[in-house]
Amino acid sequence: MVDTQSSSAKRADDVIDGGAEDTGAPTMMQSAGQIEAVVSRLREGLSSLSLTSRYTRDELDTIYALAWSHLSRRQADTALRLFLFLTDYAPTDATYLMGLGVCLQQLERHRDALATFSWVGVLDGDNVEASLRSAECLLALKEREEAERLLDLIVADATASSSKPTQVAYRAQALLDVLRRGVDGSGAVINGAVTAAFGGSAGSAVPASG
Repeated sequence: MVDTQSSSAKRADDVIDGGAEDTGAPTMMQSAGQIEAVVSRLREGLSSLSLTSRYTRDELDTIYALAWSHLSRRQADTALRLFLFLTDYAPTDATYLMGLGVCLQQLERHRDALATFSWVGVLDGDNVEASLRSAECLLALKEREEAERLLDLIVADATASSSKPTQVAYRAQALLDVLRRGVDGSGAVINGAVTAAFGGSAGSAVPASG
């Protein structure tokens, strides 16, 4: 996660009360239910911080629209400052975090973007757009095998859960098709394949917030 947003992750340790004692070894979660409980407590703790109640939702949404306006004009540096502001004041809002991730992608900060989309996945396990964006970042980082695995999961899950594939599933399948036709070479070629599969624009429209 980028520097100014890392404070949100650090605050997580303060707001999750009664966690496992630190023994110096990682603790394995036993079930999805336990993970959901921890995330729920994290949301509650972060939402109770005074910082998160300083602005109204309408005010934050106005800033969000402005950030996307800058992003659509390829003014990613300006947009980044706005998205970082939003995610400091609403650190568990998946919409704002997705905007931050897309902005980081446009800046070619793929490792930071991947961390951001992973955080969205923790907060909202049903957010397949975050999974797809993560796959894009993995490709940009030349981690093709992991990217393909993730794309396969997106397509398989969409097939199992719906008779009609979602737009995200179509995009995932399109990217898989491009990759498996032998587009592998340099990072530039991979990035070109991503651009061809996804239409080339990271911020042409403002996704709905909330």
